[in-house]
Amino acid sequence: MQYGAFVISLDFELLWGVRDNRTIADYGANILGVREVIPALLDLFAERNIACTWATVGLLFFATNTAMRAALPARKPRYANARISSYHYLDEVGTDEEHDPYYFGLSLIKRILDHPAQEIGTHTFSHFYCLEEGGDIAAFRADLEAARTVAGRLGIKLSSIVFPRNQVAHLSVCRELGLRAFRGNERVWFHRARTCRWHGRYSRQPLSASGWKQCRVGAPAPAADHLGHGNGGPSPKAFSFMVAPAQFRRRFTGQLGVSARHPRLLPRLA
Repeated sequence: MQYGAFVISLDFELLWGVRDNRTIADYGANILGVREVIPALLDLFAERNIACTWATVGLLFFATNTAMRAALPARKPRYANARISSYHYLDEVGTDEEHDPYYFGLSLIKRILDHPAQEIGTHTFSHFYCLEEGGDIAAFRADLEAARTVAGRLGIKLSSIVFPRNQVAHLSVCRELGLRAFRGNERVWFHRARTCRWHGRYSRQPLSASGWKQCRVGAPAPAADHLGHGNGGPSPKAFSFMVAPAQFRRRFTGQLGVSARHPRLLPRLA
């Protein structure tokens, strides 16, 4: 690669993205602020001819509570901690966007679509956590299928994904459903999913320096899974159909066929 690529991708999630940690009472003003910031950003992007990918939670695509509930996937994640599931909070969702600006975002999605050089990507349908216990691949597939269906009603063909909390996994399902790009993490220790022989699974919690040392010292390197996790992060071979912006490396570009001049700011294969 002769030139770098400056990538802008923004998570569009409203309260769905933080409800496991925050409430309307303590964070609602911030969510309302998003509804002011997005139009302002769109005007700025149009003025400066800036492209952007908006990674959008599928639950925002609805005009009413009734329509939202009718579109929920039959298979849902069975997280060990039920409080991290968006479905845990459905009973507090209002009737429509006019009465509940925290959980509905259809008007903002349509506004994004009305501006040039803006892409709607997916942030999964339900803000799905791939590396949490109970976030199994079958539930993830059902989640992405729901996201694809609701986006398709607006004429959107999803081709990029940002994994909630950067829990990258199940790339084969992404490829199967037409996704060609994802946002990845830099390959540094504090972005790695925690894995030790006594954990037995991955965790969304970042490692501290002492935690990483504890996992590594005296424990054999875990066997890599289908993403190549286990001894230094995902293997480049796992990215044969996608490329993560933070993992642009000159030695990979020939193998991956990356175009630095792609009109969309999320990189993808030629």
